[in-house]
Amino acid sequence: MPNAHISFVYDIHYRVPTSYEPINRPHTDDDLWMREAMTSLGYSGTSALAQIRGYVNELRQALETNWAFTIFVVDSLNDLDGCFTDNIDSTRKWAAYATHGGPYLVMTYDIGNNGIGNMDYATAHETCHLFYATDEYNGITQKSGYLGFMILKALVA
Repeated sequence: MPNAHISFVYDIHYRVPTSYEPINRPHTDDDLWMREAMTSLGYSGTSALAQIRGYVNELRQALETNWAFTIFVVDSLNDLDGCFTDNIDSTRKWAAYATHGGPYLVMTYDIGNNGIGNMDYATAHETCHLFYATDEYNGITQKSGYLGFMILKALVA
């Protein structure tokens, strides 16, 4: 939408080293490998979240922007299901997730069984969570967003 006056600048880092293999762990172990990755990029802190915040704040200030966030893409090419080892529920495993309100999102390279061809959709979906959007497919009415407005959802039968 040209009238939105939004642009994106990318700061891409390939093959950032970590001693952990993220795809072979639960998604909740992300602090382990994120800390190493952010340290490798030159950011220190008491947690991965502090390091990521330092990184995005530096980007935001350098580029004079209102917002910045980080996308971690985990190599899953040699993984059978392209997911982390833990389950969301009895039928689904984690392949992408975001921190509500930012500053980061994580996805596996092939986003589970969705495939690399759907990375744009997964990125858009998870990016919405960075801006406080909730999942609408669960049918739950939730308060969210910067002002905490009630999000009303209509279910179509």
